[in-house]
Amino acid sequence: TAEFSPMRSDFEFQQQLGRGSFGVVYKVVRRSDRQSFVCKEIILQGISQKARDEANQEVKLLRKVSSGSRYIVQYICSFLEEESLHIIMEFCERGDLSDYLKKRDGLLLEEPTI
Repeated sequence: TAEFSPMRSDFEFQQQLGRGSFGVVYKVVRRSDRQSFVCKEIILQGISQKARDEANQEVKLLRKVSSGSRYIVQYICSFLEEESLHIIMEFCERGDLSDYLKKRDGLLLEEPTI
């Protein structure tokens, strides 16, 4: 069986969802099945070896902790292309935990929810 090796061209990049010190997060749609995901693009050009190692560690950790948990954003795949690390993850339509907490306007979470 041939192993699927994802590329940037496999995804249609849509709106930017966020920006951090090392990268940008986009909503993307996989061209093959029109399924929505999130792509965290980390630009490796010009960053330190330590930062590169941390980016690789993030991929390993996300792959490990997301496997099988319905409470953690699922890691889909990752690939290197054009001096950027692309991490494809599940798209959370209702936002992330930070968005959820902001919408609660200071109301604490109930113990069973935690």
